[in-house]
Amino acid sequence: GRLLWEGAARHSAIVQRMGKKAKGGKGGKGKGGKAGQAGQAQQSKNDKRQVVPGPTSGKVNGLSTVFAREDDEVLRTQRLEAENGISPTTGSFEVPGGRLLPYPCPVEVDDRPCIDIPKRPNWSGSMGTDALNAREQEYFDGWLASVYRAHSRAELNFFEHNLEVWRQIWRTFERADIVVIVVDARLPLFHFSQAVYSWVSTELKLDVIVVLNKADMVPPAAIQLWLRYFSVRIPKVPVIPFYVPKSGSDRVAQPPCVELLLETLKACHVQRGGRKAAASFFEGHRSGAVDVKTEELAAKMKERDPSEYITVVLQGDPNMGKSSVINAIFGKKVVSSSSTPGHTKHFQTHFLCPGVCFCDSPGIVCPKLGIPRPLQVIFGSFRIAQVREPYHIVRFIAERCAPPLEEVLKLKSYRDKDDEPTDPWTPLGICEAMARKSGFFRRGGRPDPHRAANRLLRNALNGFGLVLAFCPPGTDTKAIEAACRECPEHPSWSLDQREASDDEEAEGHDDEDEDEKIEDESEEEEESSGSGGGEPDQAGTAKKKVINSFAALGGGSSSEESDSDS
Repeated sequence: GRLLWEGAARHSAIVQRMGKKAKGGKGGKGKGGKAGQAGQAQQSKNDKRQVVPGPTSGKVNGLSTVFAREDDEVLRTQRLEAENGISPTTGSFEVPGGRLLPYPCPVEVDDRPCIDIPKRPNWSGSMGTDALNAREQEYFDGWLASVYRAHSRAELNFFEHNLEVWRQIWRTFERADIVVIVVDARLPLFHFSQAVYSWVSTELKLDVIVVLNKADMVPPAAIQLWLRYFSVRIPKVPVIPFYVPKSGSDRVAQPPCVELLLETLKACHVQRGGRKAAASFFEGHRSGAVDVKTEELAAKMKERDPSEYITVVLQGDPNMGKSSVINAIFGKKVVSSSSTPGHTKHFQTHFLCPGVCFCDSPGIVCPKLGIPRPLQVIFGSFRIAQVREPYHIVRFIAERCAPPLEEVLKLKSYRDKDDEPTDPWTPLGICEAMARKSGFFRRGGRPDPHRAANRLLRNALNGFGLVLAFCPPGTDTKAIEAACRECPEHPSWSLDQREASDDEEAEGHDDEDEDEKIEDESEEEEESSGSGGGEPDQAGTAKKKVINSFAALGGGSSSEESDSDS
C-alpha cells in the first residue's frame, strides 16, 4: 500500500510538472515553455504599457504610464550598430566646474510646431459618471488619433497614452491657483512644455513659476545661461534655481532656495473675485518651521470652503523631483519620492498652513517632435527597464564624454583580451567591460552587457558620476564668457560635492529591483540577464559622493568617485 501511494504521488507530481511546461511556466523547457513565456511577456506588456501606435489607450487600466512600442526594425538596426566604434562629438564649452554641451534637439515653436495637449471636455454636474467617462474617452481617443494622423511615429517622442493619467492632470489643474513647473536644470527646455504653459497662463489665467531643480548638478554658468534664456522666452515668469539636500532622517534641510521659492509664491496673485495677493494666505506660516501637522490640518480643511485657501500645484515630467521639492518646503518627508519615473500615481494634497495647500501631481510626458530617444531615457521620461536596446543610449552618452567614457569608468584593464589596444571602443565593448568590472555575469561565465548598460543609464539619470549638462539654444562663446562673469561667487544652489538626494538613495535600490522584474517579465531580449558572479554591495554606491557639475566628464579628474558604477 505504501509503494502504491508513493507511486501515485510521483505520478501526480510528474503530471503537474508536465502541465506547467505545457502552459509555459518558468520551469518549462522546449517549445511549450518558450511559447508560454512569450505569452506571459506579451500579457505583461499589455498590462504595463501600450504596445502598438495609435489611439488604443482604452485597453489599459489603472495609472501605469503608457507609451507606444518601439519599432522592431529600428531596434534591429540599433543592435547591429552597437558594435561600431564611437566618434566623439565637438562643440562643447569649458566652464568653471565642468563642461557644457550644445543644445541637442529642436525647440518647440521655433523649430517644430507645438502639439496641443488633451484638455478635459465640457461637462456639468448633472452628468452621470458613465456618461462623463464615455465623453472623456471618446474625446481622448479622437485627440490621440489626430496626433498620429498629423505626425509620423518616427518624429514623435514617447508621450503619455493613458487617459487615466491625463484625468489626474485635469483634476489637479481644476483646483490650482498657482502652478509651479518643475524642470531638470541639466536640460530645462527639454522638460518645459509650451502647450502646458500656454494652457495654464492663457486659458486658465494662473500665475506660473518655473523651478530649475537639481541645480547643484550643473556648473553655475549653466544656471546663469538658462536664467537669461527664460527671461526672454517667458518674460515676467519667475525662474528659481533649486536643489534638495540629502537627509538621513524624516527631516529635510531647508536651503536658501526654499525661502526664495516661498517669497516668490507670496508675490503671486490668485483669483478670488478679482486678483488678490497670495501673501495674505500665508499668514500663520513660520519661515523655517518643520513641525507642520499636515494630517491635522488636512482633517480641519475637509469642512472648509476651497475659497478660504489657495492650492499650489507642482507640474512637470516624470522624475523632475516634484515630490522632493514639496518635502524640502515642508522640512520633512510628507510625500513619497523615488528615482523611478511615474512613482507618483495620484495627485496628493498637503497643507503647509491653514491658508496654503500644496498639490503634487503625477509626472506627464507631453507629445513633442524631433526629440532624440536617448534623451528621454537619460532624463527619466522613459523607464530604463522598458528600454529594449540600451546600447544606442550608451553611444549617445559616450559620444559626449570628455575624457572618454571608458576612462571615466576606468575600464581599460577589463577590456576583452581579443581586442587590439588601437581598436576603437564600441557601446557593446564598454558595457561588456563594465560587466566584468561590476561582476555581472550570465550562466557560463559570460559578461552580461545588458545589465551593465542598465546600471550605466541609471548612473546617468541620477547623476552618479555621469552628468550631462546642456546650454540653451544658440549659445556661443560670447554668451558663455558673459555668464561666467555674471555668476555669483558662491551661489545658493551650488554645492562643492553632491550626494544622492533622498529620492535617489532611499528608493533607488528598491526601484532597480522592481525595474529588473518588469524587464524580465515584459521584454524578450537577445541578451537575457542571468545569475552569476553576484552583485556587489549597492548600499555603498549611493553613499559615495558624486563629483559636481560634470567634473567627472569634463575636468580630467581620475578620482575614485567614478568607480561608483559597481
